[in-house]
Amino acid sequence: NLAIMYYQANANKAKALEYINKACEQNNDSIYLESQLTIELWNGIFNDVENRIMAIVKEKNGEDLEEFIIDLLVQQQKNLVLRLFQHAELGVQLQEKYIVLYYATLLLTNITDENLKLRIPPEIQSTIDEVLEKIAQQQQLYSSNKSLV
Repeated sequence: NLAIMYYQANANKAKALEYINKACEQNNDSIYLESQLTIELWNGIFNDVENRIMAIVKEKNGEDLEEFIIDLLVQQQKNLVLRLFQHAELGVQLQEKYIVLYYATLLLTNITDENLKLRIPPEIQSTIDEVLEKIAQQQQLYSSNKSLV
């Protein structure tokens, strides 16, 4: 999809939004809805974000959400992602399935309760560091205001 390519290249925000909206009109698949939400966030559109995120997570039953969660974190939605991990119904399941992203989210939101760094399993620390680095690099790309129009 051209909209996703534009997003990944930080180019043509308006065109990417136009293309993803057309794709969503034709196909209501969750992958398009994820991309639409991400591209809207990239464009500064925040329409009912929390409910839409929850609907996507519930539709996918907690499966195959890693890239979506990373995209949300890249687009500065760390508090929404934290609320997702703390959700009464799905939170524990998501924490277990996406433990690396859960700890990365805690670190990004500066949650330091009860020695968080001591609770992180050492065997996943390097993976958490890689995810945090990837998020930081992508945040810099999208915040550089060098989007090609």
